[in-house]
Amino acid sequence: MTTPLPPLDPREAPEFLDHLRARTPGYLPGLAVPDYSPGWALLSIAARYLETIVQRQNQAPEKHKLAFLDLLGVPLLAAQPARAPMVFQLDAKAAGGIVPAGTQVGAPAEEWAGTKITLEYARRGGGTYGFARLSGGSPWPTDSVWMDVSNDGGSNWIQCGPFAGFPNNPVTSAAYPTSSSSLRKFRACGKVYVLAVRCTPWW
Repeated sequence: MTTPLPPLDPREAPEFLDHLRARTPGYLPGLAVPDYSPGWALLSIAARYLETIVQRQNQAPEKHKLAFLDLLGVPLLAAQPARAPMVFQLDAKAAGGIVPAGTQVGAPAEEWAGTKITLEYARRGGGTYGFARLSGGSPWPTDSVWMDVSNDGGSNWIQCGPFAGFPNNPVTSAAYPTSSSSLRKFRACGKVYVLAVRCTPWW
C-alpha cells in the first residue's frame, strides 16, 4: 500500500472564512460581519472558491506522479466493463417484473435539508461510468459535489471535482469508467451549506 501524499494546503472553506472575517477590519474598519448576513454570504462564497483552488493545488503532486510514470512507459490500466451482482426487491403487490438492460442504479444517498448527494451509474458509448450527483433542495453556490475514485479498494483515491451547485438544478461530477477489478471503488462526496464533507459509502 502506498503512503498518501500530504496536502500542500490542508485548509477548507470554514478556515478560509474565519481568516477572511479576521482580516475584514484591516480593510473595512467598523464593518461587522454577523453570521448569515449578506457580508457573511459573500465571504462564504469567496472561501468556497479559495477551497476549490486549494483542492486543485493539492492534486498537483499526484498528477505529476502519473505524468512521471507515463514518461517511464508505465500506463494506467485500460478501462473494462464492470460486473456486479444486484438484487432488486419487489413491492409486496408486484407479481413479477423485468429490469431492462442499461437501467441506471445508485448507492444510498447522503441528504441534508432536502439536498441529496448520490453515487450513480449509467452506460455511455458501450461502457459503464460512475458519477456523483447533487440534487434536490436549493443548493447554494457554495455547495459542491465530486466523486472519489480509488484503485486500491479505498485506501487512496483521486478526486474528480469539485463542481459547484446551482439553485434548483442538479449538478453532476465528471464520469469515470468502472472496472471488473474489485479494487476499483467509487464514492460520491459533497459539501452543503459550508458544512463538513459528506460522502456515500464506497462501492
